[in-house]
Amino acid sequence: MKILVLGGSGLVGSRFLELTADYNTVAPTHEELDLLDFVHLESYLQRSDADIVLNFAAFTNVDEVEKEKDNKEGLVYKLNVKLPKYLAQNCSSLNKYLIHISTDYVFEGKKQTPYVESDVPNPVNWYGTTKLLGEDEVRDVSSEFLVVRPEMPYSAHFDRKLDIARVFLKMLKEGKEINGVSDQKITPTFVDTLIYGLLRLIEAKAGGIYHLASTDSTTPYDFAVMVAQKFGLDEKLVKPVAFEEYNKTRTAKRPQNSYLDVSKFEGEFGSGILKSVSESVDELKKQMG
Repeated sequence: MKILVLGGSGLVGSRFLELTADYNTVAPTHEELDLLDFVHLESYLQRSDADIVLNFAAFTNVDEVEKEKDNKEGLVYKLNVKLPKYLAQNCSSLNKYLIHISTDYVFEGKKQTPYVESDVPNPVNWYGTTKLLGEDEVRDVSSEFLVVRPEMPYSAHFDRKLDIARVFLKMLKEGKEINGVSDQKITPTFVDTLIYGLLRLIEAKAGGIYHLASTDSTTPYDFAVMVAQKFGLDEKLVKPVAFEEYNKTRTAKRPQNSYLDVSKFEGEFGSGILKSVSESVDELKKQMG
């Protein structure tokens, strides 16, 4: 199989390319392919001999996205909604298998149990809204296409953007206090684990929606404490803060408990592929040396 990777320069996409060096992949740069030039994109897809299209491309800065709220002509809407729609339509007509990466932010975060794939989404910000609309566009074209929802992916190495784990690590190393939300449930996902799960789905040519995240949940506060403990840093720098207080300081509202249930994936592919929060932080430390 040959995989066309779109958005291969981001945190998840770049690591996917690193871990699939032995696969037959192609990842055009922005100079080679402007994803929002739909005429060029259509001709590129027609010329491509890839039978799988993997779309990591998205506008993901949640607070920046909010500045374009309700703007259907904006860059965010084009990238998060129109691009998936266009990819789905073209992949369907060209008989290519589309995998689209979404997010836990499609949920409102009010559940007291982890979200399963069949739960009804209800996003609380423009980022979540556009990602949900993108999902809908893909699913409206074909139920055989795959939508994957990870949560808070983090990596050992990605220079262009820090993630939750490396933000905490940087602050701890600098002796700075961390305000960790203590009443918010999350399932942060180590990027390698996400990719290994994704590869199993691709190999099975799975369709529909799957959640890929940690096998257990934590809170930002507990996650920061765990990072401090495992890296031998001062956990006393981590201070608990209420979600309501944290949310007041953000441009875009956040869902409080957008943690994901991965039992659908594990029921079909077995346990051991996805990891617990603790196992994932151990792997993070190992990779960071």
